[in-house]
Amino acid sequence: MEEIIKISVRKLVEGVLSTSVPGPGPKQIFARLGREAHVAVQQSRGDGYLAEEGISLEFDLEGRRVLLSGRMDGLY
Repeated sequence: MEEIIKISVRKLVEGVLSTSVPGPGPKQIFARLGREAHVAVQQSRGDGYLAEEGISLEFDLEGRRVLLSGRMDGLY
């Protein structure tokens, strides 16, 4: 049976942010700014906007099977 690498949307985004944005204490800064932006975006969207929608995607990447799952905003 093929091993499946499981990764959450949150861990994927945290990994990208922690390596791409320089600065002291980025996790705390990103957490606060992220919460503020998150609420503002959710409140500004119109009808049909899906917030905190569960997703799951299984795909092959460089010869390995990957399962990406979690919640995301911005679905219509």
